[in-house]
Amino acid sequence: MLPDMLTIKASFVCDDPSDTTTIHIQALESGNNILSAVKAMPVTFTNGRSGPVTFDLPNARSRIIAAGIRVRDITWDWQFSKDGEHWTNFQTTEHRIYTVREMPNLPWKPESNNVTEINVPWTEVLDYACKWAEGLNDKDQAAESITRNVFHLGQENLIRWEDGYASYARDQFDCTAFLKLLKRRIGKRIINCDDCATIVSTFANVLGCNLFQSDMGFVFFTNPVVLIGHTEESIQRFSRHAVAWKLNCDEHAALFDACLQVDADGMPKAKDPKHEFIHPTNLVFSTARQNSYRSCLFDVGTCNPDPNSKQQRSLGSGLLTPGITNVALLDFLKRHYQFDTWPAKPESSNKASTAFSFLQSFRDAFDGWQTRKLVEFEDKRFSAIEALLKRSEPSQSLIEITVYELKPVETPNELLLQLLGQSEALHFERLAEPAIGEVAFVLAPQHNTVLFRRGSFVTLIRSVGIQQTNVVAQASQIDSWLRDQ
Repeated sequence: MLPDMLTIKASFVCDDPSDTTTIHIQALESGNNILSAVKAMPVTFTNGRSGPVTFDLPNARSRIIAAGIRVRDITWDWQFSKDGEHWTNFQTTEHRIYTVREMPNLPWKPESNNVTEINVPWTEVLDYACKWAEGLNDKDQAAESITRNVFHLGQENLIRWEDGYASYARDQFDCTAFLKLLKRRIGKRIINCDDCATIVSTFANVLGCNLFQSDMGFVFFTNPVVLIGHTEESIQRFSRHAVAWKLNCDEHAALFDACLQVDADGMPKAKDPKHEFIHPTNLVFSTARQNSYRSCLFDVGTCNPDPNSKQQRSLGSGLLTPGITNVALLDFLKRHYQFDTWPAKPESSNKASTAFSFLQSFRDAFDGWQTRKLVEFEDKRFSAIEALLKRSEPSQSLIEITVYELKPVETPNELLLQLLGQSEALHFERLAEPAIGEVAFVLAPQHNTVLFRRGSFVTLIRSVGIQQTNVVAQASQIDSWLRDQ
């Protein structure tokens, strides 16, 4: 809630510091100033400095409420007076003002005084969030507008859903990389449901919403949907699906899904030739209501909320890491991918220092590709390195390569299974030819993702550009090098 009187603090320096003096200072508004004029106050200078002085903004509260969510650039013309009647201009200041519905929620920490805290609200995020929800006064309406605008990024050919992995929403949300994509169209263009849920909730929460990323599942076929970045409807088989969800993330809670559009005409089945696709915004999940989110999305299988998965990812870069704890889903994945037939890890003499010296020279590994980004990670389970490669000639082709070297506490086959389960749909197939690793999987039919294990190494190679690339050759080349060690 806004206080009855909004205030600002300002400090001043006097040209004549010879003695203590008091003058009156005010600021006149210029143009469309959402904070109004600054009320005159007596300001006392000691040794030429005033220190912080509190000024009232008499009309700011009513203007902010009327304006709703906005970003505005304002100007104040500052004046001083010795008698409070005759005023002299001395300075003009310019400011960017963001108005939001309520105090931002996690991952944002607006009240933190820690200078190293990166989760304070970012002005770059506010620039987009305020634009996407401009003029709105209701939090649900703001979240709905952000959901539609994120989906619209697919219509602009900026991002596209492809079966596979999150590009930005991993153990943390790489908001810096996503903003770079928004501003400069540079970065990974292939996203999944985790990315969409995290983008919507993070950008909505900076405006005062309180959304979570949470899953539903496990293993179901959808009714016809239109996925972000696509124009044709399709039916998907999801192992799980993540959305931006309200507080309890259960069947009674409403949700916001920027990953896809659903058919809300009351007859969403594939046999119905006509569909009315809508954005799922502020739809209650519900297992019983007609035209609920579940009734629009779900066809057959198991599709129930999983509140235990709910989170509000903090900001930072990270890897795809083991995170599936649902026993039923893990058991299904083991059956589906015939886990019991995977060979055990052989004895290996691979040395991390040797392997990583090779991995750090990706720029020389594949003809026609250049390294755009190279990052190393380390935790108690594995060492890892991730590279983003781009074709040398002008192209929309990008490849992301992640190599994990496992430590004794982690089992290679278990990590491989976890990574298979991080993919939203179930289109991986066992790769027999060419022979790669001791066990390998390829995303069919495009062959734009390969996941394999060689000794204590697990490697994930995927195409992340708008122009998709068959990555089997690159996977084979890396595997040959690992095998030769």
